[in-house]
Amino acid sequence: MMSDQWFIYKAGKLNKIILIAGGVLLGLLLLLVVAALLTDDTDTAEPPQPSGEEIETPVSAETTAGNQAEEENNIPEQSSQTGENETNPDPTEAAAEKKTFTVEPNPQNFNQTGISFVFPGAIFGPPELIQVEGSDETEMGGPFPGFKYIKFDSYFQNFSIFSPDMLVFPAFDYRKMNEYANESIELLLTMVADPQKITNAEELPFLPSFNAAQVFHSNVEVVEFKNGKGLRYLTAYYQDYSPVTNEYLWYTFQGLTTDGRYYVSITIPVYHFGLPANYEIFKNSYKEDAKELQNDYQGYVAKIASMLDQSAQNEFNPPLIVLDEMIKSLQIR
Repeated sequence: MMSDQWFIYKAGKLNKIILIAGGVLLGLLLLLVVAALLTDDTDTAEPPQPSGEEIETPVSAETTAGNQAEEENNIPEQSSQTGENETNPDPTEAAAEKKTFTVEPNPQNFNQTGISFVFPGAIFGPPELIQVEGSDETEMGGPFPGFKYIKFDSYFQNFSIFSPDMLVFPAFDYRKMNEYANESIELLLTMVADPQKITNAEELPFLPSFNAAQVFHSNVEVVEFKNGKGLRYLTAYYQDYSPVTNEYLWYTFQGLTTDGRYYVSITIPVYHFGLPANYEIFKNSYKEDAKELQNDYQGYVAKIASMLDQSAQNEFNPPLIVLDEMIKSLQIR
């Protein structure tokens, strides 16, 4: 729908347009008379026949603009111009069409202040280790002790609103000063020791905590690294009933060293061809999912989790196996 300002502008120009149009019309009539006198061809050209192709109606920025937060529980019907579910053309259109991805890892070594691992240089830029001071505040997942933050200089994709990172906490101090962290680490130890307890879990361990909910988890595996083990899984966190999109899909690893001294939390954005790129594409092109989201959100996210669980590792970008290999090479001393 066009804005009120547009209609006011049109009305203000109306009288001038009528005067100009009258002059133009008179000139056209004179030209037609002259053309009729100069031509001997009495045949009239047939009007062009319709091609059968649908004409695409342009959509203005005003039409597509809006507040996502206000629209998420009132998703409009799919436009008649949209057909089957569209997939995100990024990171590469060809890869999305094939629905599988391949990556030549180009392994690179990282070894600083007791943390070492081999990372795929084709996916990550050089990591930077930053020492973060502890905090007694309860906001932003606190309180927490000082920890090591490994920031990846760059990432080979830009489909996500998040960046990949690795956090290494001193586990004993973390458990002592943060009750939620203590409970999460206990839960992690229980699940790693008995993976059957993962099956009916509503939520899997994730640290540090933040002000959003884990709406689903999938592709859960126990993965061992050089001197510890933990859970690898995919998830998304939201504060409301939002659709699961590639902007918010995470690969995460939550693990503990064998001696219990260090807790490691790794989050890496991943892309899957079966998910919409973002909210706008979901709203416009995923009609059936939008209806299901409105009527049964838990059923909707369960279907997403099942679809991801049934996907091959190379249907994700980067492939999960490439990220798993980086986890397995990790050593924390």
